[in-house]
Amino acid sequence: MTWNYRVVYDPVMAKVELIGEYTVREVFYDEDGEITFWSNEAAVPNGNSWEELQDEIAMYAEAYELPCLVVTVGEDEEETLVEWSEDEADEAEEA
Repeated sequence: MTWNYRVVYDPVMAKVELIGEYTVREVFYDEDGEITFWSNEAAVPNGNSWEELQDEIAMYAEAYELPCLVVTVGEDEEETLVEWSEDEADEAEEA
């Protein structure tokens, strides 16, 4: 199992928790690179030293080099994360 930080668009959580629609979250993957789960809350950078905090923030910056993920809800009411194209993200911000 691997993990990284990803930018996640979640308009539903934004309304419920009164947070921004875009957050950085921890996302976990199986051995095939498929998303298995993710944190419900925005990640907060922290470290036990200045260097650890610097490394943590560098990992956050890497999240911006990857496509944004969006939380979707299927007919079965199950949430999934899918990659979202930049065009779709721009359209959502304009709505």
